[in-house]
Amino acid sequence: MVDNGALSAYYNYRTVTKQFQNRDENVTATERKELSEKMTHSKRFKLAVTAALLVVVFATSAMAAKVTATANVNVRQKASTSSKVLTVMKKGTSRTVLATSKNGKWYKVKMNGKTGYVNKNYMTKGSAETSSASFYTNVCTKANSLLGKRYVWGATGPNSFDCSGYTQYIYKYCGKSIPRTSSAQYASCKKVSKSKLKKGYLVFFSSRAGGSSVGHVAIYIGNNKIAHAANSSVGVITSNLNSAYYSSHYVGAGYY
Repeated sequence: MVDNGALSAYYNYRTVTKQFQNRDENVTATERKELSEKMTHSKRFKLAVTAALLVVVFATSAMAAKVTATANVNVRQKASTSSKVLTVMKKGTSRTVLATSKNGKWYKVKMNGKTGYVNKNYMTKGSAETSSASFYTNVCTKANSLLGKRYVWGATGPNSFDCSGYTQYIYKYCGKSIPRTSSAQYASCKKVSKSKLKKGYLVFFSSRAGGSSVGHVAIYIGNNKIAHAANSSVGVITSNLNSAYYSSHYVGAGYY
């Protein structure tokens, strides 16, 4: 903690400095010596207070850091795999890092009212929200990088795809495993309305206008555009989600 006396001395530093800099020729040698001593004293306080403030800032920053579990992970009493398990931090759960072990391999967190350590190898930096946003950004980047690849029925990449092979390949590349077929992907994803589509979400279509059974899947990449393995004639392309064809064949959308 920085005490009030130190803070007062710090702010007094500027006042003393100004006095010293604005001295005129009539100032006596004794007065100059007193001002010089004040300057030295204030500088020392300034350095001490600045250092203390930096410690507070960096400590606060470190304490505010969050991590998210990439799998179900044990919260242990001590930073060791042989230590007692207090509770479990479930996959996708985010917690603030209270401290880091001396060897840097464990994070101290509070979970279910208990404070313990989780293995760094099963954590990713950032909150679940941040990690999720990063994932979908990566999905769109990868989807765009594969434009122009061939469409081959039953293909799952990396050089040719069918529609669900394309989405499955990209999601797996970015860190999430999803089912193989478009209908299974639709059945297992979390549904979202068309008006709440976000980049990286999956969009599903029927093979016939007005149909309700899923026969095609694409990735929403923003600005009413989808990226998908369309057919053997055009391969992997982007299309307008609001076009007459895709509007009439639209079934739903979802995310993982």
